[in-house]
Amino acid sequence: MWFPSERLARSGRENAINTWKSSMTMAWMVAIAACYGQEPVRVVVLDYSAAGRGKLETAAKIAQREFRLAGVQTDWHICLGTTAAQPNCGLPPGTYLQVKIVPGSEIRRSGDSMGTALCDLGKRGVLSFVFSSEVKRLAQSASRDFSVILASVMAHEVGHLLGVAHSPSGIMKEGLTARDATDAEKGHLNFSPEDAKALRAAARDMVVSATDGGH
Repeated sequence: MWFPSERLARSGRENAINTWKSSMTMAWMVAIAACYGQEPVRVVVLDYSAAGRGKLETAAKIAQREFRLAGVQTDWHICLGTTAAQPNCGLPPGTYLQVKIVPGSEIRRSGDSMGTALCDLGKRGVLSFVFSSEVKRLAQSASRDFSVILASVMAHEVGHLLGVAHSPSGIMKEGLTARDATDAEKGHLNFSPEDAKALRAAARDMVVSATDGGH
C-alpha cells in the first residue's frame, strides 16, 4: 500500500529523472550545433496583424531556443508591416525564410489550422503564414500565453520551409491542442530527435546553396 508521503517521493524522483533526461538531450543537441559550426538560418517575421513588437520578439526568442535545442542556429528579424504592405525594417542580406503574421481570413485555406507554408510537405520553401486570430483563440481557450503559442506555430511553419513534414508528436505534429499549449508553456513541446536531425541537414544544405545566389 502506498502512503501519501511515499507517492509524493516517488513522483518527485520520476520528475527529477525526466528533468535530467530532458536536460541531457538538450545539451547533446546544442553540442552538435557547436561541432558543426553551422551558419544561422535567417528568418524574417513580418507582422501584418498588429500583434506588437514586444510579443513578436518574445515569440522569436522562444522559437530560436527550440531550434537551438534541435541543433540549428537561427537568426530572427522582426519587421512591422505597413499599410503599403512593405516591411518596416532592414532586411538581412543573403538568403532568408519569411513568416508573415496575418489575421488569417483572407488567405486561410480549407485544412489550414494556425498557419501554412507555401511548399509541398516534405519539400522546401521560403514563405509561410501564421494566422494570429487562430493563435489568439487557442491562447484564450487554453488560458496560455499568446507569444508561447505563436512561437510554436512559427517554429512549425519554418520547419516545413526546411522540408520537414508532419510528425506524430512534438512541434511538427499536425494541429495544436490545449494540452500542447500547456506543454509549450512548460518548455516541453520540442522538435523530435528525428525532426531535429532533418532540420540540421536542411540547415547545412542552405549554407551550401546560398553560394548560388541570394534570396
